[in-house]
Amino acid sequence: MARSAQPKTPDLNIDLLPKETPSATSGEAVHWALSVGRYLIIATEIVALGAFLIAIWFSKEKNDLRTDVKSYQSEIAGYQTCDPVNKDAFCEDRFRKVQSQISQVGTLQSGQFQTSKVLTELQSLLPVGIKLDSLSIDKNILSISGQLPSETELQTLINSFNNSDKIVALDITSLTKENNQLKFTATATVMKEKFSGAAQ
Repeated sequence: MARSAQPKTPDLNIDLLPKETPSATSGEAVHWALSVGRYLIIATEIVALGAFLIAIWFSKEKNDLRTDVKSYQSEIAGYQTCDPVNKDAFCEDRFRKVQSQISQVGTLQSGQFQTSKVLTELQSLLPVGIKLDSLSIDKNILSISGQLPSETELQTLINSFNNSDKIVALDITSLTKENNQLKFTATATVMKEKFSGAAQ
């Protein structure tokens, strides 16, 4: 008679050694801390590597900038000295000289009156028979000296300046009579703004 097959008994695996990690809640906390710590270390290394790469890039930019500055300095130094042979070549000394001359011309032009217009206005104010010995304009002060035939022309001269709005404030600084002629010196103020719009 055949022997009936006996059922296999399951293999038993009994581990009596103590576990390396704590169990239950404390074990989960330790496992979570180790996982998060690993990610933190990786993130810190990435940040450190990025900072290192940025430092290398800034160092390269600094070196390039220093090279450019040296190049520009040598170029500027070349412009500072004028070439005596090539008069058309740009140089700083020649440029500053031209700028100074332009500035001086501008200052002179801004300080000058419309001379021809001032003389035309003065001529219209002078009475008939007057003889001028000298005439000068310094800034906005008109100085004249001359001779008048009589007191009538003197009064006409004074009235003309009093009625003018361009050459005003006539001041007779000296008045003498010689050989039936009145010799005088006088000053007046030229109103610069009255002539600024007129062409010379």
